[in-house]
Amino acid sequence: MKKVILFYYEGQDESSFLSSSRDECNQPYVDFRDYLLDIGIKLEMTPNRPLEDYMYICFWNMYSVKAFNVISKMKRSAASFVEGRGVTSIYQKCVKKGLKEKMVLFLSEPASVVPENYVTQDHYNFSYIFTWSSKLLNRDRHLYKYFNIPTNFSSQRCDKFSFDRKKLLVDISGNKYSKHPRELYSGRRKDIQYFEKKIPNEFDLYGFNWGTIKPYDKHLYASYRGVALSKKDVFSKYKFAICYENIHDEENYISNRIFDIFTAGCIPIYWGGAYINDFIDQSTFINREDFETNELLVDHLISMTEYEHTVYLENINSYLASSKSHKFSSKAFFENFTKTLELRL
Repeated sequence: MKKVILFYYEGQDESSFLSSSRDECNQPYVDFRDYLLDIGIKLEMTPNRPLEDYMYICFWNMYSVKAFNVISKMKRSAASFVEGRGVTSIYQKCVKKGLKEKMVLFLSEPASVVPENYVTQDHYNFSYIFTWSSKLLNRDRHLYKYFNIPTNFSSQRCDKFSFDRKKLLVDISGNKYSKHPRELYSGRRKDIQYFEKKIPNEFDLYGFNWGTIKPYDKHLYASYRGVALSKKDVFSKYKFAICYENIHDEENYISNRIFDIFTAGCIPIYWGGAYINDFIDQSTFINREDFETNELLVDHLISMTEYEHTVYLENINSYLASSKSHKFSSKAFFENFTKTLELRL
């Protein structure tokens, strides 16, 4: 029987998720598919064979496992019925068939994005759960396995624009809302509104959901420039980029956004938590929490010389080429996954 792993991501399939054309944001998973093929294992995202025939069935975050409310359950059931899969979810079918030993869960999002990820009573139907959360890892080292969110980066930065040709500051993000007490969506909005007022000719905003008024955000963003077709191309035109995580002080949580900025020859302004210094060299980014006000931050950015900026970029290159950055690489993700699941032939 052919060795096959099902990688289930709600609302995604091979043509949408495993596409190198999506601004390279999913390139680690494209590489993951190719890596598995090299060791004789096929990766599928659409279940087209009996579930028991898969080596493992991997779910990406809890939104791929269960509906979170009545409306989402109705939508999911209707979509499944139209597609001919019935109204029972893949997760429910796996549980009913007693496939726990084949079931794996990845928790990449923090509680501010997917709070259901941390409802632990739903975790015990899985044989392994990959997470960066130290709270979960300390809870049960057999069930929970450490992993970092894989990112696509190299030691070579993009040098399309000289210092003098670059604008000062940019942000690429989505305008989102969360009730979590440590969310940073509102902090990002507050700072963006300051930057576009203080330095209107030197700040630009890209991303989703900024172009219309929201119930939680009545501001009209004059700095909004639309959706970035290529993050790297946009970041490379600026000296600095906002790099705020979606949650504050979530130990071990580092998304791939700081690496997107690194590889574009741009300096991140990071806000997430003091733990960042345990993983990424302090000499490669500007820590937002080092500045009491946005005014002090902007003054610092404007006053930075070309030489000082170049030193940051050289430090970024050195870090990306070092063994310290390896834990965030696609290769580290592959190695961790295959070792934990004993997939090596």
